[in-house]
Amino acid sequence: MTGRPTGSSLPGVAIAAGGLLALAVVRARLQAGGVPAVPLSAGYGLAILALAGLAASRTTAVPRRRASGSQPIPAETAPTAAPGGRTPVTPGAVLRAPVGELWRTPTRVPDRRERDALLLGVLLGLALLLPGALLLLSGAIPRGAGLAAAFPGWAGAVLVVATAEEVLIRGVLQPRLATTAGAESAIVACALLFAAIHVPLYGVQALPLDLGAGLLIGWLRQRTGSVAACAAAHLVADLGGWFLP
Repeated sequence: MTGRPTGSSLPGVAIAAGGLLALAVVRARLQAGGVPAVPLSAGYGLAILALAGLAASRTTAVPRRRASGSQPIPAETAPTAAPGGRTPVTPGAVLRAPVGELWRTPTRVPDRRERDALLLGVLLGLALLLPGALLLLSGAIPRGAGLAAAFPGWAGAVLVVATAEEVLIRGVLQPRLATTAGAESAIVACALLFAAIHVPLYGVQALPLDLGAGLLIGWLRQRTGSVAACAAAHLVADLGGWFLP
């Protein structure tokens, strides 16, 4: 089992957060310059996954314990750490880390618990759509004008982006911040980062909505321990946004 991260993890977290903000700015500028949104978003998501892999490889992993304070997960299930508590940085580690962060939870839980977490994520995603849906049904806002033919490609790009953002923010950064600043502070910090990366593309008017969504998804991560559930909530909310303005 790996040890708890210390303050030495914070520089890596800060670098990863800065890299994510930089990627968000570049994406917004390229899209404003006429680069097609779907391939650009897919590339943006893949870049975030690479950043998540690098961040997960360069910062100390969170110790994984079984639920209800039982025995820790055997050491062989945790990544091998180099002297100093850091996982060796290799191309393979960078590629494997995002997948591991997506499905690995800080507590070893049965499959049923993971399914319950995914269901809770889907329900949270639907709840995030309720304000817009109510405004749409009341006639206060016009119906979205998305073309049905363009939906599959856009949905694929959304899948990559939503998953990548959750892997990095809720999978890599939140648990590492939680061990140094506490769970509540980590949720708030990651929600602020989540809101900030959407400003270049959607403007400051989107800050309150994205901050609220970030807080709820951060709570979901803390409550269930599942990054996949966070990705499900994010994906459902984004896919539903196709039909809302």
